[in-house]
Amino acid sequence: MHRAEQIIQAATTAIAGQSDVAAAVFAHRTLSLSAADQELPAICVNDGPDQPTAENGYSNLAFVDSSLRLDISIYAQGDTQQDVATELYRLRSVVHRALLADPRTLGLSFVMGIAYGGADKPDYPPDGAPLAGSMDVSYSVMYRMDLTSPE
Repeated sequence: MHRAEQIIQAATTAIAGQSDVAAAVFAHRTLSLSAADQELPAICVNDGPDQPTAENGYSNLAFVDSSLRLDISIYAQGDTQQDVATELYRLRSVVHRALLADPRTLGLSFVMGIAYGGADKPDYPPDGAPLAGSMDVSYSVMYRMDLTSPE
């Protein structure tokens, strides 16, 4: 399994393992979420760009250091916009604690660190019933892979 996929799975597991998550946690899933199927609140861990940290593409002749952006989407619903916002920010805190806990490696020996990458403001679609909202958060995961094999 490619190291990027291992990172996504480990991040999903770390978030789901938080004692106060109280939400479904999925890897590679956003388009098929359904409030009608009671899948909210939810946290979806998706991959973003994966870029080498060295300008020429590799750090030396033996390995590549790369930075994988995790794009994490948080979904919540509630009776009021304030309820939705409160839940979105609560879940954002859960994600933050899960990914930035020491040591910031997700339990993977090839991960060198994780950095917070920012968040978008909450989005509240006007046609939702029940009232729902989402928030996107990103983190950069710096990792190392062999020059000839990404596993």
